Amino acid sequence: MADTPFTVRVRAAVIEQTERTRSRSKADIERLIEESESQIASLESLELREREHAYVVALRYLISPIRTLPVELLSEIFGLAIHDDTHIQDAFRVSQVCSDWRRVAHGTPELWNRNFRVYPPSIDSDEFCADGLKDWLARSAPLPVPITWCGRARKIISCRSSEEVLRVASRWRSLDFECTSPRWLVSRLAECQLENLEALALTIPSTTDPSIVLAFTVPRLRKLSLLIHSDVLPILVMPWAQLVDLTLDCRVHRQLDITFDLLAQCPNLVRASVSTGLVLHGAARDALALSHLRSLSVDYFEPAGHAAGHGASFLDNLSAPVLEELCLDFWKLIRRSAR
Repeated sequence: MADTPFTVRVRAAVIEQTERTRSRSKADIERLIEESESQIASLESLELREREHAYVVALRYLISPIRTLPVELLSEIFGLAIHDDTHIQDAFRVSQVCSDWRRVAHGTPELWNRNFRVYPPSIDSDEFCADGLKDWLARSAPLPVPITWCGRARKIISCRSSEEVLRVASRWRSLDFECTSPRWLVSRLAECQLENLEALALTIPSTTDPSIVLAFTVPRLRKLSLLIHSDVLPILVMPWAQLVDLTLDCRVHRQLDITFDLLAQCPNLVRASVSTGLVLHGAARDALALSHLRSLSVDYFEPAGHAAGHGASFLDNLSAPVLEELCLDFWKLIRRSAR
């Protein structure tokens, strides 16, 4: 929406009155307001009355209580006004109230480092999106940022917008993406030093190419979430031994075998949440030892089209000597059996 002539006049008046009252006390400014208000009614020209009214509005703004707040407190208030699900709109709204608020908002990185979703832009809008991304990410510096690649993976094109996000890969705090992402993106991720990445979420669809290699340089990674829809996994290269929190949701026929294969690579887990089949479909296994595991949640189910397997159950093959919390959910199995 375009500014009205009066809004423009008020902005000019704020600048003028700020200089005029720089060394004045609040009482002095209040007297100036009274003088201007008493003059308005006696002015015959509409233009003069509007100018004087703009002076009054500007002077009232200069002595408003919120202008006396310390910048640190104002930043805290802005943070409370910004919600995670609408943080982009909220941050822009706060920063567009006035030039003072914009300066404070742009100087508060915490307002700009919420979860950031990267949508594949159209060719026509790429330059515009890239400029916005660059500004947004610059305002969040030097803080880590959470990144989610959205949209169908095949539409994620190599463009300036994508490059702007990849340019700050060293500041990513978390990453969520689908393993059918094009090879250029997978290759670029392998080149990135994800030194601040603490959490990684991967979706492995049924169309995933098993020859794809997902390699990550992630010295701070502690939390991994895998949603698996494929019996054959891509090659995952990551520091499994440093993971302490693992979420596995395996929706395929070999779900329990895949679950055990992945858990066996994570000996230092403290927390695990697993959605898997009730029993093994393949050959019996040796017990899996997770000597640091303290919390385990197991959601049992059988994928559609597959009968329950035969053999040892998941817990029969697991050794967790320091386990403190166990949550078992059989609801999906019970609901399916009822049908």
